[in-house]
Amino acid sequence: MKQLMIVVLMAMLGLATQTSNAQGVSISESDTTAATSSILDVTSTTKGVLVPRLTTTQQNNIESPATGLVVYNTTESNFFFYNGSAWEEVGIGKSSSTAELELESTTKGFLPPRMTTTQRDAISSPDTGLVIYNTTTNKLQCYNGTSWNDLF
Repeated sequence: MKQLMIVVLMAMLGLATQTSNAQGVSISESDTTAATSSILDVTSTTKGVLVPRLTTTQQNNIESPATGLVVYNTTESNFFFYNGSAWEEVGIGKSSSTAELELESTTKGFLPPRMTTTQRDAISSPDTGLVIYNTTTNKLQCYNGTSWNDLF
């Protein structure tokens, strides 16, 4: 019996070693192969991925978090990733204390929603300050609280 247990343990160790050296793992609803550049390839047209869900206290208690580690913080209701020295919130409006959205680039521009006048007028109760590019008039427009005005 003891010899059988040793054989089983050795077989399991061999399987674990073989699995850890795999070049890519595919988890899918069909029999697909993992993308060659991916260690994990999750494919589905009907399901998502759940990352670990932690409170702020639980997140801050992770010992030596790996750079790039991602969690969903249930206290803040947002995703966070570890940048190697601190946790950073993922999403819009997180890099500037006075701006809800900050776009940074020296090689790309900002492209607002493009729509016709008819589509623009179909927006029910637009917020003051809403900006669109009107493809009927070829103008950038802003809603001032009562009407749409051309910006340029």
